[in-house]
Amino acid sequence: MDQASSFKENGFFTQQLSTAAADQSVADEVTDCYMRVFNATGEGEWQESWTKEATLQKLFLDPAADAPRSFLTSWRVNGELAGFGIAFVDDVDKAVALRDLPPGLQTQERLDAIRRNLVWLGGKGKLCNYRELGIRREFRSGLAPVLQLIHDPLEKSATLGAQFSCCWTSRQSRLFPIISSMDVRMIYDFQDPAGHVLMGEDVAHACRRFSLPPKEVAVMMRERAAYLQLR
Repeated sequence: MDQASSFKENGFFTQQLSTAAADQSVADEVTDCYMRVFNATGEGEWQESWTKEATLQKLFLDPAADAPRSFLTSWRVNGELAGFGIAFVDDVDKAVALRDLPPGLQTQERLDAIRRNLVWLGGKGKLCNYRELGIRREFRSGLAPVLQLIHDPLEKSATLGAQFSCCWTSRQSRLFPIISSMDVRMIYDFQDPAGHVLMGEDVAHACRRFSLPPKEVAVMMRERAAYLQLR
C-alpha cells in the first residue's frame, strides 16, 4: 500500500511517539481510535471500558519516557484513522515491564520468566516490544492492513538496533492465527482461561515475512491450519 507523507494523509505513516504526543490533535485521534477498537461490543471484540483520560494515560503519559524510542504507525482511510500500531525499543531485559503484560496477569514472577525467555531466545541486545495494535471494526477487511501495521513499526525499530521482537495476544484473537502461521515463536504461555500468550521473532525475519503479499500469507495460513489439524 502507498505510504502517506504525513499523519493527515490517507495511507500508512510512521513517526516517533514523542512527535505524535506533542501534537494534541494526533493524540486525540489515536485515543479515539483506541477506544473504538477496544470498547467495541459483540462476538470477537475486546469489550473493554476505556475512558479518554485512561487511554491518554496508557498510550502517551505512562510511556512518556519511552516515547523517543517508540514508533507510532497510523493507517488513514478517506480521512479517518482506521488503525494504528505502537512499538518500543530498549535493552532486551528492560523493554517489557509489568504494564506491558495483560491486565490481571501483571505479576513480577511472570515478568521475570518472560525476561529470562527473551534473553535466552533474543540474546542481550535490543528488543522491539510491539505494544499496541488496533483496527476499527468497519475497516477490518483483508490481511494487507494488518501486515503493514505490524511490519512498519518493526522495520523502524531496526534503525534503533532492535534484533528481536515480542508482543502479547490471546489465542482467541484475530491476530493469533496470522502470526502463528508466520511461525512467530511462543515465548511465554500465561495459562489463563483467555489463552494469553507472548509471541516473538527475530526482527529481520519478521520484517521479511510481514512484507509478503497478502495472497501468499493467506495461502500460508490455510496450509498451516491444515497441518495443525493433521497433527
